[in-house]
Amino acid sequence: MPTRLITPPVAYPLHLNQVRQHLREDLTENDGLIEIYLAKAIEGAFSVTSRQMVAARYQAVFDSLPCMLELDAAPLIQVVGVQYLDVDSQWQSVPPTDYVVEASFTPRITHKIGAAWPAPQGQIGSVRVTFDAGYVALMSADYLVGTVRLHGWKDLVVGDVLRLSNSGGALPKPLKPQTDYFVQSVVSPGVYKLALSDGGAPIALTDNGAGYSYAGQTGINDGGGEIPGGLLAWLLLEVETLYSFRGNLINTPASTINKNPFADNLLDPYRMSYL
Repeated sequence: MPTRLITPPVAYPLHLNQVRQHLREDLTENDGLIEIYLAKAIEGAFSVTSRQMVAARYQAVFDSLPCMLELDAAPLIQVVGVQYLDVDSQWQSVPPTDYVVEASFTPRITHKIGAAWPAPQGQIGSVRVTFDAGYVALMSADYLVGTVRLHGWKDLVVGDVLRLSNSGGALPKPLKPQTDYFVQSVVSPGVYKLALSDGGAPIALTDNGAGYSYAGQTGINDGGGEIPGGLLAWLLLEVETLYSFRGNLINTPASTINKNPFADNLLDPYRMSYL
């Protein structure tokens, strides 16, 4: 089942400020090199775990419509659509009311009881599923009007709960990490005002924050509203190794270098499993 990236994430899961801090690098002249290593580390983490850290859009391609479709990128934010190629070679959409999405550790889609999948053309690539995946979305703020914008997340409604986090800077004041915030109003698609309680007054922002600010939702899929610390720690360790040795082989005179198994073990809790 091939899956292709349609819309990549608009930010890294770690800001360069935080990566520099881990590397004990005060200068910015090597930022381009660090960014290359960070991108490679993110790619490596995804290849092992299929965990998408910052929201992105994917399209999975199938050759038929079996009883159950499994998606190989998670955590699932939403299924945008299921389409199939009919006998006239026209793409048709399956009504969302005809299928059920199970957004667990390994996202799955099946038709509802009493319903059946339509019959696509009998050829490869005749079914495609478009979906969004990620633990968090990049969040930008406009403190002058007191709003936040989520990039790549599903549309929210009043009363939805968000968990905020930051890398390499600080959240827009007075917002804090490890705190649940409620959507107070929907200004436009993807743009919201937040409150400390459901139905409470909108929070007046005093700045736009610094670094990368993220927003996620707790209690859905396998995400806690933040990128898991194990994934972030692995990224930092991998970037440090690439940046420190800058070569395919690690050769230290008069000693033997062995890979620390603990590093890759950080990824074990996030590996995808299939039925």
